[in-house]
Amino acid sequence: MKTRIFSYIAAFGLAIALNGCSNDDYLGGHYSTDGAGVEINVVSANKSWDQGLHIGISNTYGFSDATTRNRDFIVSEDGKTLTPYSATPFYVKGTTSILAYYPFIGEDGAEPSLVLNSYTEEGEELTDFFLAKADNVTKESAKQVNLNFYPTLSTLTVTINIPAGENVTKYVVSGLARRGRIDPYELTITGEDVIDYSATGNNISNFTLTVIPQTLAEGEMTLTLKGVKRIYNISMPALTIEPNSVCEATVNLQDGSVTYEFVNNGSIWTDSGLGFDSTVPQYDVNPEAVPWGDSGLGNK
Repeated sequence: MKTRIFSYIAAFGLAIALNGCSNDDYLGGHYSTDGAGVEINVVSANKSWDQGLHIGISNTYGFSDATTRNRDFIVSEDGKTLTPYSATPFYVKGTTSILAYYPFIGEDGAEPSLVLNSYTEEGEELTDFFLAKADNVTKESAKQVNLNFYPTLSTLTVTINIPAGENVTKYVVSGLARRGRIDPYELTITGEDVIDYSATGNNISNFTLTVIPQTLAEGEMTLTLKGVKRIYNISMPALTIEPNSVCEATVNLQDGSVTYEFVNNGSIWTDSGLGFDSTVPQYDVNPEAVPWGDSGLGNK
């Protein structure tokens, strides 16, 4: 399951040894010998962070660049300035792209493995994943690189129109990948773990999920609602979940329709301005209504 991810992701290179360059000159930034590099200074332009947080920084000179590393930067007291965690500076030797992400993953100077995750164990707090990218950074402009950070996770809000006399006590959303890896070269997210979202309650009429970006064909995502009278099995329409977007769905159990609307405000996420389909397509589905019995859903 893949989805095109926006241009906030830069290519990470494979690890190679640089003969003749000591760790004093090189650790995930291009070495400074013979004037080849200029020390970079990076600033969080649109978001203030808590002092001491770890943010990953990397750069690339194209698909074939094999000298890029995953660098650990620390947020300074002002909440904006980012400085290397180690004593080794980060150098730029020519026109490049700078990638930043939070939270930092992996080891300073190693090849990164970036994972998006919307699955947590009971009691575990979900951490959003932020990305920023600056293109066409030169040795001259590297003296201050302004980074604009945006969250990659999205929200899916479902509203249920329940028939009179019915009471929904459980929902299960199946078919959504809840973990995914970022491919640094193809700029795609591959969903790795398809794990149900589920919850129980009394008279459930709406719920909100945190999801990773992904594209689903019609019928891949299903919604099962457990009512006191019936179980409703609904095959959801084709859906593309964009990074940092809000997707609202209305499920009408009375006439078997599902409506999706993509909105850019009213959410806990900040609109990234990336753009997405703002139309309100109407889909007709046929929920399967069966007499109440053992649903086999189990508790999650």
